[in-house]
Amino acid sequence: MIVPPPEVKAAALRVQGALEDVIGLRLPPHHFLHVWLHSPGGPDLEQLLELPPFELRLPRINCFHVAVVAEAESEELAQVDAPPHFLPHLSLAYVELPIDADAARDAVVPLRDASLGSFVVDELVRVRVPIGRTALFEPWTVVERAPLRR
Repeated sequence: MIVPPPEVKAAALRVQGALEDVIGLRLPPHHFLHVWLHSPGGPDLEQLLELPPFELRLPRINCFHVAVVAEAESEELAQVDAPPHFLPHLSLAYVELPIDADAARDAVVPLRDASLGSFVVDELVRVRVPIGRTALFEPWTVVERAPLRR
């Protein structure tokens, strides 16, 4: 994963403020904000580790059927092998309960052009995330910090 710096997390918290009254959305806490890269269908992590430090932009807000996200863009991420459907992102809210699509749309559309800024990525962080009914959004444990090629 990529852990954003405090100023990006602060911008994310401001956007989350516009989502907090949407029934059915659950906002991850400040310590849990991250750009997730590894999953079935994510980019090749070995290729990512061969990159030099790069700028990552979070230029707009979007949504999936399960989450409201900030899209993550960089020329370098676009060059690594990943399926065409993979969209790097920072999750701002997760759909936790059945949701009124109109209420969600009304909250998200005005945020569409909100940018969380940009920052330089110089390391990837491998973590162990506790997942369970009572452990959702608990702090992760860092397993490894891998600096990008210099």
